[in-house]
Amino acid sequence: MANSGSFNTTGYQGRYLQFAWSIPDGGQDISGNKTKINWTLKGAGQAESGYYLSGNFKVVIDGTVVFQSATRIQLRNGTVVASGSVTLSHGSDGAKSFSASAEAGIYNVAVNCSGSGSWALPSIARASAIDSAANITLGNMCSVRWTPKHKDFGYKLRFSLGSWNYTTGVIVPNTTGAYTYAGYTVPLEAANQIPSSKTGTMTVALYSYTDSNGTTQIGSASTKTFTVTVPNSAGPKVAMTLSPVSSLGTAFASLYIQRLSKVKASFSGSAGQYGATIKSYAFVVGGVRYASPYQSNWLSLSGQVEVKGLATDSRGYSTEVTQYITVIPYDSPAVVPYTGDKKIVCARCLSNGTLSRSGTYLKIRAGRSFSKVSTGGVQKNFCMLGYRYVVSGGTLPSTYTSLIAKTDTADVIDIVVPNVTLALTSSYTVQLYVVDDTGESSTLTFAIPTETVTLHLKKNGKGVGIGKYAEEDELFDVGWNTTFRKSINGCYFKRIAVENTNILRIQTMWPAFDTGATRQTIFIFGVANVVPVHGMVTVNKAGEASWSGTENVTVAGVTGGIVEITLPTTAWDVFMAISAKLIEIA
Repeated sequence: MANSGSFNTTGYQGRYLQFAWSIPDGGQDISGNKTKINWTLKGAGQAESGYYLSGNFKVVIDGTVVFQSATRIQLRNGTVVASGSVTLSHGSDGAKSFSASAEAGIYNVAVNCSGSGSWALPSIARASAIDSAANITLGNMCSVRWTPKHKDFGYKLRFSLGSWNYTTGVIVPNTTGAYTYAGYTVPLEAANQIPSSKTGTMTVALYSYTDSNGTTQIGSASTKTFTVTVPNSAGPKVAMTLSPVSSLGTAFASLYIQRLSKVKASFSGSAGQYGATIKSYAFVVGGVRYASPYQSNWLSLSGQVEVKGLATDSRGYSTEVTQYITVIPYDSPAVVPYTGDKKIVCARCLSNGTLSRSGTYLKIRAGRSFSKVSTGGVQKNFCMLGYRYVVSGGTLPSTYTSLIAKTDTADVIDIVVPNVTLALTSSYTVQLYVVDDTGESSTLTFAIPTETVTLHLKKNGKGVGIGKYAEEDELFDVGWNTTFRKSINGCYFKRIAVENTNILRIQTMWPAFDTGATRQTIFIFGVANVVPVHGMVTVNKAGEASWSGTENVTVAGVTGGIVEITLPTTAWDVFMAISAKLIEIA
């Protein structure tokens, strides 16, 4: 949009015409929706001759010929051929574009030079339209929303229902952004217009003025209808106070947080009218009704959540009040992939961070995701991303080492973890952990395998590794995807940790024992502790189990593919691998 402009015509031997226009001070008439421009046509350009006899001048602005002359004059550089002013009318939306052209015969009698240009004038602010008018209960504040077209404009609202009406004073929003007016309480007297209904359709009209005094109106009024509800005049008065309930720290005490807070209502100050007494209270949150003690379940919704309070008096009249609480969205913290990645990286690497099964360094490329729980522009919740690791089979440390501190602004990290050395012959368990100030946490566990080797025999010869180093005795440990081309005469069960119990339950590889088959399953196992336990469990085709081996051990039959073994003491820590052999019976 332009306040001025110009163009040059084609020329003769360097001499041409220049057309220029501009909007003078006060040139825009807001109430008239018009703009005045001043224009000038003059000679321009350094030429071979000091002047050229010129004529047949013509100037057209916005389709109208504003100057035309056949009189020939001496056209010099700077000679003003003509000037004037034009008033241009804008469209109903306040916008206006126009074009202008000029022509002349320079040196020649016939027209031999011409030019034109087009511009968009600054828009003139016009009347506003109502965007929305919220439904209300009579006796409550209105809520009418519109977007002012000029920060200095004034507005009036006229509310009407039947023969009742009310017009506000001049409202000056002082903004060109969306504005909501809630400065007028629609009185109960308006209910006189709808004697046979609890609801009515009220009309609100918006009048726009060019000044803050409301003297000069622009355009016509904009109207919108909304629903008004008449309260039960004989009903009780209800006073409801809402407060959050949670076990969170003081930083979150006054907040409603999704899944971590409840809302509690207090009806202190409520009273029946005209002799009636209140018999019961209730309140409704998210469509669920609660009675005494008027406390909701954990808030599952977020955003603006409606809470209704209800009092019923001795006449059976009920009065309802509605409030809204802002429930801050919350999701538990999580370990997530690095920005743009599809998965989290937690693996062996070389010192430069290159992933490699032969690396002795640990690379972590991940991020944290958590809810910041912000209110009033202040972040209340912070989150830590940490890690811990241990050789497989060992005990993980009780604490985590921080990768991203709570105070760090970055939410992702790509790092070769310092002070961590991974032996090539050992596998490791790494846990990534996030925890925020609410106490919510999440853990992801990663298995870091040994270096890749085709075949490895454990030093004592009691363990075999395929595709990895052998780490355990009496274990055939395969680190590659495996396909068996022949039948397998056995299965393997990893160690099972037992704490404070003398009952060992073993899940067989068959979900249920087929009592109709001619086969039996034999389990042979041992226990590594102060006193070894070893022996054999025999399960026949009827699902009956028997034991032979260490004394004071009993077994129960197969139920759902599980054999239950009772040991002589609870002091067993770790059970060794259990193998099973399938024997066909003729």
